[in-house]
Amino acid sequence: MNRSESRFDLETAIGTWRHIMKNERAMMAEDLDELEQHVRDQTAWLMAEGMTEEEAFRKAMREMGDQGSVQQAYKDVFWKKVRHRKSISDELRWRFSLMAHHVRLTLRSLSRSKVYSGVTIAGLAIGLAAFLLISLFIRQELSYDRHFADADRLYRVIKQDPGSFFMGNDRFAFTPVPLPDALEAEVPGVEVATQISRVSGLMKVGGGSFVESGLHARSSFFDVFSFDLVAGEAANALLGPDRVVLTSTLARQLFGNADPLGQAITFVSNNREKVLEVTGVVADPSPNTHFSFSYLVSMESDRWWQRGQDEWDNSDRYTYFKAHASADPQILVASIEALGIAKLSPLSWYQANPDRVSRYDIQPVTSIHLHSDVNFEIQATGSYRTTITLGLVAIFILLIACINYMNLATARSATRAREIGIRQVSGARQGQLIQQFLGESFVLTGIAALFAVGLGLMLLPAFKSLVDRELVAAQLLDPGAIAILVVALIVVALVSGSYPSFMLSRLQPAHALGGHRQQRNRSRLRSTLVVLQYAVGIILIIGTLVVERQVGFMATTDTGLSREQTLVVTLLDESLEDQAGTILDQMRAIPEVTHAASSWSMPTNIQPQSSVVQYEGNDDENRIYAYNTAVGYGWTELLNLEMVEGRTFTPDQPGDEWSGLIVNERFKEAAGWDTAVGKTMEYGGRGDHVIGVVSDFHFHSLKREIEPLVLYLAPKQVSYLLVRFAADDVPGTVSRVNAIMDQFSPDYPFEYTFLDDAYNNMYRTEVRFGQIFQGFALLAILIACLGLFALSAFMADQRRNEIGVRKALGASTSNIVRELSSEFLRLIVVALVLAVPVGWILMNRWLEDFAYRIDVDWQVLVPAAVVTLLVAWSTIAWQSIRAAKTNPAEVLRQN
Repeated sequence: MNRSESRFDLETAIGTWRHIMKNERAMMAEDLDELEQHVRDQTAWLMAEGMTEEEAFRKAMREMGDQGSVQQAYKDVFWKKVRHRKSISDELRWRFSLMAHHVRLTLRSLSRSKVYSGVTIAGLAIGLAAFLLISLFIRQELSYDRHFADADRLYRVIKQDPGSFFMGNDRFAFTPVPLPDALEAEVPGVEVATQISRVSGLMKVGGGSFVESGLHARSSFFDVFSFDLVAGEAANALLGPDRVVLTSTLARQLFGNADPLGQAITFVSNNREKVLEVTGVVADPSPNTHFSFSYLVSMESDRWWQRGQDEWDNSDRYTYFKAHASADPQILVASIEALGIAKLSPLSWYQANPDRVSRYDIQPVTSIHLHSDVNFEIQATGSYRTTITLGLVAIFILLIACINYMNLATARSATRAREIGIRQVSGARQGQLIQQFLGESFVLTGIAALFAVGLGLMLLPAFKSLVDRELVAAQLLDPGAIAILVVALIVVALVSGSYPSFMLSRLQPAHALGGHRQQRNRSRLRSTLVVLQYAVGIILIIGTLVVERQVGFMATTDTGLSREQTLVVTLLDESLEDQAGTILDQMRAIPEVTHAASSWSMPTNIQPQSSVVQYEGNDDENRIYAYNTAVGYGWTELLNLEMVEGRTFTPDQPGDEWSGLIVNERFKEAAGWDTAVGKTMEYGGRGDHVIGVVSDFHFHSLKREIEPLVLYLAPKQVSYLLVRFAADDVPGTVSRVNAIMDQFSPDYPFEYTFLDDAYNNMYRTEVRFGQIFQGFALLAILIACLGLFALSAFMADQRRNEIGVRKALGASTSNIVRELSSEFLRLIVVALVLAVPVGWILMNRWLEDFAYRIDVDWQVLVPAAVVTLLVAWSTIAWQSIRAAKTNPAEVLRQN
């Protein structure tokens, strides 16, 4: 018998094996006895075959399988045995007690390192709060129009007009009046169709009057859209002329607690007055509907709808339909396109221009809010790109918080080596250690989630103002939000705790205490994570600076017209158009007023556009797509527009109102004219001649190039009154203008804005985008700095001996501070090198939407780098200075 055989003892080997197998109550005692007997029998049989005792035991163990496979196989039948013995409640109580024990151990471990725990929980709480708020916004954006019954079968018809471009797009939401009836009669897949259009007017009830915005709607409106009627019958509420359905809010505003059904409302719109009967009350439309309204007026009440019954070439309505459940969308598209061609092709204009026949298409109602790309939307839509960007920001911030956890956990691994070693000597397996560390991760994340909900509730008012959406606190606690929070909690706990758990569970105490290879590996991992963390923050900082500079550029760029001290009054009362001249004369009499004029369009948002073919010198029938607006006398002078050629409109030239036109320089260039004054052109169905050329100015946002423009004189075609005044007494001037409007139109409210505010409002989306970037960039950097602060404190503590020796050898405080901070600052520089190109590429892509834009140059990149370095150095400086001031004698004495 050799020495190996003499050292082997079968009873000791089986006892050790049994101790491992029964650890953590893995098996019932009687089952373990049975399994042990099997091992003994198999060993005896193999020894009878001629094997030694040790060889026979080891082969028996190999045939049975390793510990993990045996226990896994046993788990498959364990609960059956428990149920059979009717002891499942005892088992659950034991396992719950074991879980509570692990939680207590975790809390005890966390309490021993309060800075580490506090920083980790704070970072995770901030990341989860940001994720919760952004997910709330994304849920809102994705929910638009999905609350309607059969929402997946609802479509809107849109129209493409080849050759008719508006704002660079030839797709329009407007469709002709007769389309719904034709859809129902001639397209087999259409179940029911309806049509709406915007309407605004004055409502008079008793002695009160209100200006409200609503819709004209066909009687089939409630057949397509499942709005809830709280009073009246959906089938006939909009059937017939002079009928109105009010929202619950407007009904209470007009009639208080009285029954509104059957009540009369005097309604003034399009300069016509009629009496409407209230035939229904509908619940207020949900804020996540792509069209809002305060009332619905029956479509038959609209005289323009009555006149358009046979007009296929006049589009000013929104058409929707519900498809049959079995309808194929592709077949619907082909059928509706064929219908449009059949109706439009016979018309004389399209016969002369067959290439300009409109093409109809369909659009799912649920995609309108985020994916629409058509002109003349019924109201402002959302942005799919903004939604995706915010989603990525939320993920990045959560990732940064997870990196904090991983960084600090791996940094603390050396201090936990003794704990891990003791547990391993006590019989703990790798799986048990993994469970322990993952349990710590879940407890930490769970605590952070509770703080995240509270933080989210605190930040919700500011956030909903930032994203301009109706978000309420209850949405943070509804089942959907809770489900998202639970999923986020699980994912964050697994992502944050997975690597530290597997790394720490495999840690060899002897190597951790005496070797350096694993420490170097962990140091490289921490460095990589710090670089990744700060790279994300730097990209967000670059985005913030670019957006702020672009918004500032747009706000200060010379647009070619004067916007300051200009009041724009909206003429709500259309009956005042004939009196506009008299009103302007009275406004000019105000001492502070220097100019007053009228126009059909806002000077910074001229919308009408037409194509011009008949102009002098056009032999090839080229088209000029020109925007146009009616203006009154003094409009160009009020805006300080330069006349580069010819003259402006003047009262001493009465022919200007019938045949005079003013074009801008861009139109003159498109027409190929050397001199524009005196040139003839046909515009708006009349023969006209050009009397002047105005300098180019921006009448749209800086996202678009300046395009051809035509101004024509129409003093009675008025939507806006413009008043320019001295800056001495702004409130007094506004008050005096208000008094004049009250004198002429006492029933209508005084609605006004300042021209520079109207201009800035064009960039509200960009301003909000910049504020969102700024807010979340601050959060990302804050989380990263929390981690860097704790990491630098920990590393300084780990190097106390080194610092003591250096100081004893004469090192100065500044040398030690430089030594401690240089490693981290090098990582920040690496993050800058990686992040700057990515930020430059991303923000240049964002700027592609602007025709006039800034350059992403050193004025953006250098401040981003300086800010990042200063913030990072400030974060670690305090810890470095504190460590550098350590008394070396105390450190060396402790050792």
